[in-house]
Amino acid sequence: MVLNVFTDGASRGNPGKAGIGVAIYRDKELILELHEYVGIRTNNEAEYLALIKALQKIKELNELTANIFSDSEFLVKQMKKEYKVKAEKIVPLNQMAVNLLAGLDVKFHWVPREDNLKADELANKGIDDNSYKARHAKETGDGGRETRDKESEESTVLGQNKIARMANLISKDMR
Repeated sequence: MVLNVFTDGASRGNPGKAGIGVAIYRDKELILELHEYVGIRTNNEAEYLALIKALQKIKELNELTANIFSDSEFLVKQMKKEYKVKAEKIVPLNQMAVNLLAGLDVKFHWVPREDNLKADELANKGIDDNSYKARHAKETGDGGRETRDKESEESTVLGQNKIARMANLISKDMR
């Protein structure tokens, strides 16, 4: 079974607070989503960290074949070896990604940002959750639990719309 994996890295400032997002689909079903704050990074570093996390998850799922979709032309072209990797901070991240590809059959695809909305949302959530947790924990002492629960309920409908859009894109790729 081929996995369809959408990745995104986001940075507020360049460098700035950064987050990653990964959405993994089997057929058209979302089977895994994750977001994570990754500290102060450039956008390109965050893009690579999202890819690395995605490759680790593919291996954890014991899958061998995947399509990886990213709205970072820089990342996709470097992974396809169309662009050389020169930036000092990117070289080790690229090497880590290349090492994780061992034993996998992965195809990289560039997609416009509007076709990568779920991963984009997750990457921004990684940044927001870290910023919110730090601020809210100081204000209330509850770690932000109550507000996150409410936000999760509100985002369910929006999330379903984004999943439908990703399923559409996956269908196009499978033709």
